[in-house]
Amino acid sequence: MLARVCRSESSSANAAARLISTRLIHRRVADEGTIRKRLPSLPVHYSGRRGAFEGENFKLRSGSHYIKSLDDAIYFFDDMVRSRPFSSAIDLNKLIGVVVRMERPDFAISLYQKIELPRIPFDIYSFSILIKCFCSCHKLSFALSTFGKITKLGFQPNVVTFSTLLHGLCLEDRISEALALFGYMLETGCPADVVTFTTLMNGLCRVGRVLEALSLLDRMVEECHQPNGVTYGTIVNGLCKIGDTESALNLLSKMEKTHIKANVVIFNAIIDRICKDGDIISMLKPFH
Repeated sequence: MLARVCRSESSSANAAARLISTRLIHRRVADEGTIRKRLPSLPVHYSGRRGAFEGENFKLRSGSHYIKSLDDAIYFFDDMVRSRPFSSAIDLNKLIGVVVRMERPDFAISLYQKIELPRIPFDIYSFSILIKCFCSCHKLSFALSTFGKITKLGFQPNVVTFSTLLHGLCLEDRISEALALFGYMLETGCPADVVTFTTLMNGLCRVGRVLEALSLLDRMVEECHQPNGVTYGTIVNGLCKIGDTESALNLLSKMEKTHIKANVVIFNAIIDRICKDGDIISMLKPFH
C-alpha cells in the first residue's frame, strides 16, 4: 500500500528518490529559468486580477443573456422572480452561479432567501450552492442547517453536496465531524470521488494528521480512483510540513512514474523543506 511504501523504503531507495527528485527540480529550474508562482487558470471572462469580473454569457429557457455586473444580475433575478409561471430552479441556479463567480457569496445567499418567500422550488443543486456560499462566508452553522433541511424535504444529497460541506468543515478544522460526515456519506450509498477524497486529505494534512491522509490515499487507489496533481500536492505538502522529506520525495518520484507532472507549488514545498533540513548542499552536489 502507498502509505506503507512511503514508510518502508530502504535507505538506498530513499537516496535514489532524493537524487531523482533533485534532478527533476534542477531540470525544471533550467527549463524555466526560475521557479515562479503561477496563478490557477481562470475563465476567459475574468481578468488577470483575481476577483475582477468582466462579464459572462449564460443560457436560460428564455435564451442567451449577458451579465456584466451585479446590477445586471439583480435585474435578471427580479424579472425571473416576477415571471409567471415561475422560472425553473435550473435557470435560477445558473443566474446565482454567476453571482457566486463574482465572488459575492453573501449576495447569493440573500437571493436564495428571496426565492424561498414566493415558494419557488429548490433542487439539490440550489442547496449545494447555498451550502457553498455559507461555507465561503464562514457561516458553517447555517451550512449544516441547510444540509439538514435537504433530508427533511426529501432530497438525496449527492457527491457535490457532501464534498461542499466536507470542505466547509475542513476549513474550520472540524476534522472529526468531517470524517463522521464522510462515513455517513458512504452509508447512504453515495460514492466518493477524487474531489471528496482530496478535500478530506487536505483537511487532515492541515491539522498534521498526515498518516491518516496517507491511509485515505491508499483507500482511494483501492477504490480505483486515480489521484491527480492536486491530490499528490496535498500529501506532499503535508509531509513537508511535518518534516518527512524522504516520503515527500518518494511520492514525487511516484508521480513522475505515473506521468503526473508536479507543479511549481509542489516543488516549492519540497525545496523549502530541503532548505529547512539544511541539506541543500548535498542535494545539489551531483550538479557541480
